[in-house]
Amino acid sequence: MRNNASLRRCVEKLAKAAYQSQGDPLDAALYYLAMKKKNLVWGLFRQVQNERMTAFFSNNFTEERWRKAALKNAYALLGKQRFEHAVAFFLLAGSLKGNYLPFKHAQMEVSVEFMFNLTYFNRCHRHLPKSNV
Repeated sequence: MRNNASLRRCVEKLAKAAYQSQGDPLDAALYYLAMKKKNLVWGLFRQVQNERMTAFFSNNFTEERWRKAALKNAYALLGKQRFEHAVAFFLLAGSLKGNYLPFKHAQMEVSVEFMFNLTYFNRCHRHLPKSNV
């Protein structure tokens, strides 16, 4: 990937495919939250009429109460070995230190971590070797 715009398009396609495969917004949450699109995940939960998750995602996660609730869900999901969903909740909570832990446990590829560095953290990749992708 040569620029963030093309990477974002690819991540959006991954998110759409993840959602469409099972119809579960939580499967796409990892990708959308990496791009800081919480409202899109909220909308997906409204679309599938999951009132509980719709209400949860409607909250302001910069408030300590909701940030802690997101972290609590993330750690509960870690305990259930649902690592990708746990990462989504770490991202929702803005817990940048915590979201590294599930990457290690889930044995996710370096390319996935790289994608999050570029999309979520908005880190420049000009110092990395050029790829043909």
